[in-house]
Amino acid sequence: MGLDGLVSLRGGCGYWPPVRGDTPGCRKVSFTLEAVRTMDGLRLGDLPVVPLTWSRSVRDGKMDAPHEGDSAQAVSSITLPYDGLHSLGVVDMTKAGWRRELAHNLMPLMTGAALCWDGVPVVMGPFTGTPTFGDDGLGVTVGGVTAILARRAVVPEAFSARATLSYRGLSLGTIAKRVVQQALAKPNGGLPISFDPDETAADNADHQRTYNGYNVANLMCADVLSKIANVGGDSVAGTYGPDIDFRPEVVDSQHYGWHMHTGTDRDPYIGQSVVHDWEEGSEGTGRVQSKFTADYIAHRVYGVGDGQDEGTRVTRVGTSIPQFMPLLETVISDSQWTSDDLVRAHARSALCATALEGPTLTVRADGAEPLGTFWPGDQAKVTTHDSADFGTRTLDLRIQQMEGDETGNVKLTFDPIPMM
Repeated sequence: MGLDGLVSLRGGCGYWPPVRGDTPGCRKVSFTLEAVRTMDGLRLGDLPVVPLTWSRSVRDGKMDAPHEGDSAQAVSSITLPYDGLHSLGVVDMTKAGWRRELAHNLMPLMTGAALCWDGVPVVMGPFTGTPTFGDDGLGVTVGGVTAILARRAVVPEAFSARATLSYRGLSLGTIAKRVVQQALAKPNGGLPISFDPDETAADNADHQRTYNGYNVANLMCADVLSKIANVGGDSVAGTYGPDIDFRPEVVDSQHYGWHMHTGTDRDPYIGQSVVHDWEEGSEGTGRVQSKFTADYIAHRVYGVGDGQDEGTRVTRVGTSIPQFMPLLETVISDSQWTSDDLVRAHARSALCATALEGPTLTVRADGAEPLGTFWPGDQAKVTTHDSADFGTRTLDLRIQQMEGDETGNVKLTFDPIPMM
């Protein structure tokens, strides 16, 4: 029996009534939390807003309990207090069997949560794992849409070891779209995901992908998307993999969903209407910090594809080596790489000539650029003043990840930039 059979539809939107006096849903200039039904994005009603941290990278987002210190690992769950759930109508604790009813109303995978800022969903995804009944509240884990896609195989319904899916003459972004559509075309496979228009491309090795049934162990949808996104081109030849991001959106007054944004062949970054602009020291903007790493340096990359023994598909690519820098090599491999061009493209993506520095900046969700107008993958200009790392200059950066908490602080992590 579904949720419909447990609680009646009330308040015009979802299964328990909103408590705010304005339009049902998250409309205050603050964070709000709602329960959603995963398969169609139906807004089920309000949840208690509790101390939490949230994060979004390109492709997904999640919610966690607050960090307990700079070096502590986040607990991958949030705790919803019983009294808050009772007062919001999520469960009636005066009835016998209320714990079972609560577990059913917030059933993992069937239901999830949307975290909103001023009516804009920032993070949305299903409850995952095993809920825990504590002394004072229900502990739930909130994942992203890829928690579902990681459990969907990209194979035809008429499955066999010989079954094949082949895509050609399409941009990598459109191939990624086809992969997701195939993952949804299954019994009870629907999810409220909308897509960009198709983009055709030259019918060459850069724009061909074949997925064979006998390789199903390596064809879970989220993994396939990662491999498409991580393809690397170079200045001479090759196509860069596109950014792929599932951004939550308001579909209508009763539903949320995700839109699958992808970059194009011409511009692998996701499009945006404006370039964001932050300046150190302005209202709601902190100081730029940087972390430095040499962990990713690789002047030569050996790529290993399909085949066995002497018939194994291999390649080697290289990049320039800075003066006095010792040569560093690495190896990457995947049996799904079934063409020389594909092996080279992935090998190129792992090249890195020098150490990197990763800038970060903390801004306010209610600042001049409010949360919900910027996303991972967006381009930004950041102006520094007498910075210990960058001096006084304007940096052209790209948001790689953003994270925050219920107080409205948002930490932006930008793509690393070469130090030399």
